[in-house]
Amino acid sequence: MIIGLTDSEADCLNENCDLKNQINQFVNQNEVTLNDPELAFANTLIDQLSDSCGMDFEVDFDEQIIEDATFLNNDCLRNMYIQAGGAETFANYLNNFDGDMSVANLKLAANPNLQDNVNAQTSAPENYLITLEFNPNNLDRPSLSIARTFIHELIHAEIFRKLLSISQHPSINLNPNQVIQLRNDYPGLYDYYTRCRWNIPQGQNPSSPQHEAMAQHYRDIIKSALREFDPNQPEEVYDALLWDGLMGSGELNYATGLYENSTVAWTSLNETERLSVISVRNNFNCE
Repeated sequence: MIIGLTDSEADCLNENCDLKNQINQFVNQNEVTLNDPELAFANTLIDQLSDSCGMDFEVDFDEQIIEDATFLNNDCLRNMYIQAGGAETFANYLNNFDGDMSVANLKLAANPNLQDNVNAQTSAPENYLITLEFNPNNLDRPSLSIARTFIHELIHAEIFRKLLSISQHPSINLNPNQVIQLRNDYPGLYDYYTRCRWNIPQGQNPSSPQHEAMAQHYRDIIKSALREFDPNQPEEVYDALLWDGLMGSGELNYATGLYENSTVAWTSLNETERLSVISVRNNFNCE
């Protein structure tokens, strides 16, 4: 039984009996308490329903994933998601949000108001919900490139999931004791957040700890996901696409292939390698 609903929320649920029954079953099966991610997921579904009082979204109760109408009605994103779900690496990352093993829930959406140079963004969790937003204006490119965006954002979500498991709170707000726990449970993340965000040496610009970690340690995972999604590309395409979003930020120096704030991993490539990656990526995305 769902309690504490407003009259309008109750009316919307009564107009969508199938979803109401599914939510009740989900809540009862999980024996949720007031501070559980499962209850937050149920409340998110009710909020989502109340926006239009119509079932214009899809829910995976097992994985605790919501497909917003903006995502669901975008054929390009929807088809990519279905195809990616059949690939092992994508499926493994999605399974990390299974209600039996996760403290976080996922929402997939499209947002046309993202900046032109942003393919997607993953928001830090709010009330246990991590939202992946894709820019529908940047989909005029090969499906493999869009899949690369998806696995990139899934890795962001996975990192947020790990941080949320330490935070023991609906959002990430680590106290000193939890920072110590982060060091013990996820020493790699602790190292990158310490060096790239918390203890920045004087004169050094802060960088994205997640992008630094991904550029150094997740490239093989991204490459595997790309190859599983489309096994018919030459290796140089996978090797180039995996760097998208992991090279750095700021203005690009076209002569050296370095960005104003390049990641350490990108800087470690020699100039010839960097320029080759950029060329292959640009040519592939223009096909």
